[in-house]
Amino acid sequence: MWDELDVRAAVQRVTGSGYTPPAPTVCARTDGQCLFYPKAINILMGLPSAGKSWVAQLAAKQEIEAGYHVIYLDWEDSLDRVVYRLIHVFGVHPEVVAVYFHYRQPSGKPDLADLTKLEDQVAVMEPRLVVFDSTGESMGSQGMKQNDDDQVVAWITLLARPLSRRGPAVLLLDHVVKDPEARGRWAIGSQRKIAVVDGAAFTIETIRPFGKGVSGLAKLTTAKDRAGTYVLGQVAAEAVVDASEDGRMTLTLRPAAPLEAHGDGIVHTILAERVSRWLEIQPTPVSKRDTIHAVNGNDKALSAALDELIASGHITLVPNEGRGGGHHLQSLKPYRNDDDPGPAEYNEMQD
Repeated sequence: MWDELDVRAAVQRVTGSGYTPPAPTVCARTDGQCLFYPKAINILMGLPSAGKSWVAQLAAKQEIEAGYHVIYLDWEDSLDRVVYRLIHVFGVHPEVVAVYFHYRQPSGKPDLADLTKLEDQVAVMEPRLVVFDSTGESMGSQGMKQNDDDQVVAWITLLARPLSRRGPAVLLLDHVVKDPEARGRWAIGSQRKIAVVDGAAFTIETIRPFGKGVSGLAKLTTAKDRAGTYVLGQVAAEAVVDASEDGRMTLTLRPAAPLEAHGDGIVHTILAERVSRWLEIQPTPVSKRDTIHAVNGNDKALSAALDELIASGHITLVPNEGRGGGHHLQSLKPYRNDDDPGPAEYNEMQD
């Protein structure tokens, strides 16, 4: 369809008193700010066991406890384990789960009847969240290849897009490659996965592993945000898992802590200033690897300082258009440590 759309009608809509720009309304942090956009495709990407399903199920908990239906399509887990986590880990009342949580475990390629039932369920129940866990397994079960642009678009057009157009935030969970330098901003396979996102895309990375009886931490970094609520490279949230001795666990999403708030000795504000000063004088964006090699200091601590500078908005990520893809670093605003030593000492310090 190539018909011209009515621009005048659009002008009237966006200038009317009832119009509000797109904003994320699903999966809230502790400060009330949400991550995922309604009526759009959103992606959460990460390595296995990074916490993707935990975040998706936290979002499901928030929705069903608020009285909204959630549809969960799962190719990786089982109904009993997911329900167990909602009730015994996240503390959702069993009856709330039974009424508002809707689970499917698809196999093979869907036929017209399957797709019609799913779209009808979305139309009738008006869920605010539909989860695909996960994209790669769904495509694989249908004989589709993740690195084929046409097949990625076909999968999105067949399954995800018709649902997002009916109103819910559609959340796709997906895996990333293990090599950080080769990863770029997208999941395994075709870059079309990130291109189709008209909501937000985040990567999730484990900072401290968590499990039964073990508390942990992960960070969610912005890979794309069509409406601009979150800046590329910004740490949009920290996923905090608190484990108790009786086996119960709680997951909360909090805003990223500011650079100065870290007192565990991992991130040194002196190193952060060194990184900031070096990037400020670079004429073009540079890679994280080159930055760490150029700045004096411990590689691990420098990497942590870079992450914190990105999270605090001092550094932004710029897509690398050259060979190898990925992203480079560029200074947005200077960072200065109030207790930084004088210039004579500056380059002599070792960490």
